[in-house]
Amino acid sequence: MTRFEEGRYSRLTLAPASTVVEGVAMGCHCMPPGTSNQMHIHETEQELFFVYSGFGKAIIGEREFRIEPETSFIASPGVAHRIINDGSEELRFVWVFSPPLESQKKRG
Repeated sequence: MTRFEEGRYSRLTLAPASTVVEGVAMGCHCMPPGTSNQMHIHETEQELFFVYSGFGKAIIGEREFRIEPETSFIASPGVAHRIINDGSEELRFVWVFSPPLESQKKRG
């Protein structure tokens, strides 16, 4: 599990580094109210998201939109993206990288 100082955390649940899966990595992320990640880009990986709890907003490239339970969206390779929990409860979502990040490919 990766913990961030503002209280967010991310847990890798399925990846080549820990299972026989190839070509994808999956995990879940939890964001307390008032937290966000930084705008960032994945150069070669697409990142898919599925929100299952909470409310907030996503910024994908130039587009900003509301997210809530059962919202799915994607950040294509090379496209800046950010997620913000501006709601009053934890924002929880599943993320999937395809292909996995380099750190998710390495077997320990």
